[in-house]
This record gives sequence, C-alpha cells and structure tokens, in this order.
Amino acid sequence: MKKLFCLAFILTVFVNVNTFSVTKKSSASKKSPSGQTQTEPVRVVLRFLKEYANLGPGYIDNTNLISDKFRTKYYKEKAKYIEENGIIDYVPIVGGQNPSENYKLISYNPNTGMVVVKPVYAGYDSEIEEIKLQVKQVNGKWIIDDYVQKY
Repeated sequence: MKKLFCLAFILTVFVNVNTFSVTKKSSASKKSPSGQTQTEPVRVVLRFLKEYANLGPGYIDNTNLISDKFRTKYYKEKAKYIEENGIIDYVPIVGGQNPSENYKLISYNPNTGMVVVKPVYAGYDSEIEEIKLQVKQVNGKWIIDDYVQKY
C-alpha cells in the first residue's frame, strides 16, 4: 500500500511538472526577441516597418496600417527635404539607405500609444537610432497615427 501511495504521488508530481513545463514553453514562444509579449499595436508597427522596407515608399499610398494624418505628414516632410536638398538620399521614417526588415521592440507605452523600436542588422551591434511611431485605435483597429522623424 505504501508503495502504491508513493507511486501515485510521484506520478502526480511528474505530470504536474511536465504540464507546467509545456505551458511555460508555449507562452515563451509568443514573446518578442526583447522578451516582451507583443501586443496588437506592436505587431501593427512591426508589420508596417517590414512591409515598408520590402515594398518601398510607394507602400505609403496603399497601406491601411496608417492614418491620413501620418500619410500627410510623410509627404510634407519628404517634399520639404527634397526642396531643401534637391534629392532624397535616405528612406523616410526609418532612415538610412538600406532599411532593415527586422526590428527589435524597445518599449511600448499603452497610455501614449508610443512604440519605440530599433532596426536589427545581422552582425552589427552599434548604436542605431530608435524609431518612434505612435499608434491609436480607430473603430477597433490599431493604426499608426504619427512618427518622430530624426533625419
């Protein structure tokens, strides 16, 4: 009887430990590289940046991930830069000439809607400018409403 009780106890502990381990692994797989769980606003920002890097500036005209306010600001700043410099020699919003396709979440403030990310380049660990995009919810859908241009 004692052996049966011990066997039942060990089996119960083993099953509980394995269940905890499986649960822990599945929740860990939903985390971003920075270790933070990605919320919908963060996913919208990361999706926008990846698509923008792949599809280029013409993407701004066709995406539904940004507001009209964002689109208007983008074109005004782009026109002003071209007027002042005669040419645009960087990719607006993300900067540089070869934008990254991957970004690391630095922070997300749900009170202000500010999402801060950094581009990730393989084999390059230097300090890179942060990209700040502000999100808001419109009719239940998250969109990017503003950005902070550093270039």
